[in-house]
Amino acid sequence: MKKEIKTEHLILKPANPAFAKARLDYYTSNRGYFTPYEPDMPDDFFELEASEAYLSYEKEMNEKGISHHFYAFLKDDPEKLVGTISFYHIRPMPYSSATVGYNVDHLLWGKGYGGEMCRILIPIVMEHYTLHRMEARVSVNNERSVRLLERLGFENEGIEKQSIFVLGDFTDHYRFALLKDPNK
Repeated sequence: MKKEIKTEHLILKPANPAFAKARLDYYTSNRGYFTPYEPDMPDDFFELEASEAYLSYEKEMNEKGISHHFYAFLKDDPEKLVGTISFYHIRPMPYSSATVGYNVDHLLWGKGYGGEMCRILIPIVMEHYTLHRMEARVSVNNERSVRLLERLGFENEGIEKQSIFVLGDFTDHYRFALLKDPNK
């Protein structure tokens, strides 16, 4: 898979420990905005050493093809981290599927960066790993993400009751899927 992908507004880079400070700043400044939608994180998640460790782990998983993690930087400001997109649970045949997760800096919500990341990377990842199905799970309260997935052609397959631990409790999430050939 390519080391770096340039889109209209973004530079998408695979996880690299060199991004540790940018990642730490990104998650710290967005902590209050991501908290209602993302799994609970330990306090050390917001420390530089932990940021370096997460990125090292993500880089290793990228290299092994177990998962793939990208960090989105602005083309006009290449040091500015504005989003992340990750592909988890990459499973070969007979499953031929993966799960996508993403987030965008709260100051840039509504600017189209989440869609730009997904429109570029989902087809690349599906092709690279020969996937038939891409899944996404989204909080039933995250209307922006639901709308994005619908615009991308994902189909809502229903609610997974109490499926992800968020804000100290198991919360309901929609399960969405995008099929390589939805007409079969």
